[in-house]
Amino acid sequence: MGITEHSGHLWAVQDEIFARLAKVSSVASLSPEEKRAYDEDIRVYRDNNVTLIQQRINGERAGKRAGKKEGKKEGKKEVAQKMLAKGYALDEIAEITGIARNALAKMQGGK
Repeated sequence: MGITEHSGHLWAVQDEIFARLAKVSSVASLSPEEKRAYDEDIRVYRDNNVTLIQQRINGERAGKRAGKKEGKKEGKKEVAQKMLAKGYALDEIAEITGIARNALAKMQGGK
């Protein structure tokens, strides 16, 4: 990072610090009632932020579980198709893969 880029970053940090100081000084001058309302607003904001983060994490986890489940299903289907191509009996393939016999018959008919 060159001097000009570095100094630009420092100015941005300095601006952020001064903005925070201005916010703190304005909060310090609030009446007790305004301070309680401000604190409640901050609490609600933080609660909402935590909720949104948790929802995103839960969504990612659910997506991973669904992806794994779909991957296993596709893997079984690939194995079944290879077994069909080698001439295995539908009952054997159903037993090994867990795929319903009628679904295997459809796969066999759709060659």
